Amino acid sequence: MNRFISFSLVAFASLVITGCGASRKAQQEQLNPKPEWITGRPSTGVYYVGIGYSPKSANVSQYQKQAREAALSDLAGEISVSISSKSVLYTFEHKDKVHSDLSSTIRAKVQQDLEGYELVDTWEDQLGYWVYYRLSKSEYHRIKEAKKASALSSATDLFTRGLAFVEQRNTKDALLFTFKSLDAVKAYLTEPLETQVNGKEILLGNEAFSVANQALSNIQITASSSRISAKRGLGVAEDKLTFRVVTLDGKPLQGIPVTASYSERAIRNSKAVSDANGYVSFSIPMVKSAKAQETFKVDIDVNALLSEATNDFLVRKVVFSIPVNSYTLTVDVVRPSVWIASHETNLGEVSRSNTMENALRKRMVTSGLVVATSRESADFILELQGNTVSKGQTNSFYQVALSLVVKLVKQDGTELYVKQITDINGSHLDGERAGQEAYNEAAKRLSSYIFTEIEEAMFK
Repeated sequence: MNRFISFSLVAFASLVITGCGASRKAQQEQLNPKPEWITGRPSTGVYYVGIGYSPKSANVSQYQKQAREAALSDLAGEISVSISSKSVLYTFEHKDKVHSDLSSTIRAKVQQDLEGYELVDTWEDQLGYWVYYRLSKSEYHRIKEAKKASALSSATDLFTRGLAFVEQRNTKDALLFTFKSLDAVKAYLTEPLETQVNGKEILLGNEAFSVANQALSNIQITASSSRISAKRGLGVAEDKLTFRVVTLDGKPLQGIPVTASYSERAIRNSKAVSDANGYVSFSIPMVKSAKAQETFKVDIDVNALLSEATNDFLVRKVVFSIPVNSYTLTVDVVRPSVWIASHETNLGEVSRSNTMENALRKRMVTSGLVVATSRESADFILELQGNTVSKGQTNSFYQVALSLVVKLVKQDGTELYVKQITDINGSHLDGERAGQEAYNEAAKRLSSYIFTEIEEAMFK
């Protein structure tokens, strides 16, 4: 009976609390009713409307800011922007990936350039915060047209200067000012930009694109040869990697930035600017490739040209759609030659077996190296100095120790590798044969890990 009473009391209390909570919520809603602009979006032909919401957090300024940004994004979304068939961006509209990028960028630009909007109202409850903005449609279009006219005036001046550089055959500055003219009207590239240049009515965006297309297409990169040879383990000097930037009719172009790429790996100093005669030069510190061929490619550095004028996504999208010329050089990788200078003595006598030299010759051939026919003709010299000494006898067996010095140098004398070994031993009933056993062991080491170290030093 007591349990029943206790349960009933708990249940009653719960009902009372729940009822009080519901009552309190109802009271709050009566005191702070949700405005109509939240429950039903305002529809007007006079204003663009933007409503934003953010859940509440401990940081008041943060959630209020988020709600305001959401409202402005919503406001910008009401402003429809279509790409005119007379605009420079029209050709991109029907390319799916590009269209998606363009659409998102255009929406971001609209939001960024919003001005003249006003705060209508805010509302909040225990859980969230709402903001309501509006923008007069007529005011928006008035401001936009005024800004567009100013931008178009600046762009027209820049484009006219670009045309003057075209006439002067100054390709770099012609491109620079043409890109700057597009940047000046970057907010309006979706529209037909009608203006007058040199007494002629033009669509500026389209004409600027056409001039840039012609100027870039007129740049070509040449070289004295389409292929070069390079020895593995050695570098390629600038005289072999010199290119010339010229017009299609062979006139040198000064100040054109280019960028180089090497198929084996990235190179330092991969960027250059053509000199007064159009020349640019590069180098490869060392060719390491085991392939028969690699490629060295030089491209017009459109990105460098653009960076002087604009970082705008839409302008860059337009310019990067223009195909540009490049030059690809075939690099024939030649196997380097090595001269083996081996001096082997066994117990004070010159050894005629040449055990170490013969082992290295075989190993070099299998690794794609060439054994040089003379010291003078070699790219690398591998010096071997071996000598055995007696360590006495043990149980009638002669004990012999071999000391070995291995040195690798370039033809110019540059030392690349030195190794001294003193822990090689030989044992045999015959003293000379014991020394030979030591040399056999040395040959095994030379053919394995020591040769690996030599190769690493040769091609590092």
